[in-house]
Amino acid sequence: MYSKLFLCGLVAFFLGVGCKSKHHQTRMEWPFVLSDATHNDLLQKAGKWLGVPYQYGGVSRAGIDCSGLVLALTESNRLPRSSRDMHKACVILSEADVRTGDLVFFSIGGKQVNHVGVVLQAPWFIHASSSSGVVINRWSEPYYAKWFTGFGRIPK
Repeated sequence: MYSKLFLCGLVAFFLGVGCKSKHHQTRMEWPFVLSDATHNDLLQKAGKWLGVPYQYGGVSRAGIDCSGLVLALTESNRLPRSSRDMHKACVILSEADVRTGDLVFFSIGGKQVNHVGVVLQAPWFIHASSSSGVVINRWSEPYYAKWFTGFGRIPK
């Protein structure tokens, strides 16, 4: 019962606030199909981080950066701290093989990976944006598509 209430609250929050990214601002319908326990668990964790402000090197709800958010959501002890090193540690995937919990990487403004997010459901990902804090976007949005580097799966 509590998980249903939480998900209803998360839906209401998302529909009421929309996406605040300065790169792409729009109201969106809830894009996720709650398909399995792993997906539901990740959505619940993700909902608790939405709106947390960005802080370089941050690892708490007071402020968090993109790789810190990945570590918090995945609870992986197999990933290094930086997005660039995470990319090197992951198994590279094609878009057709991407699933919930995989990572999406970007090289914003440069040639090296410097941003990472967690796939919720293709093409939606959650990440800590330096301009907007923790938000949900699509990797197909023009801003993110421009800097897209690839997908990765956390090694087991």
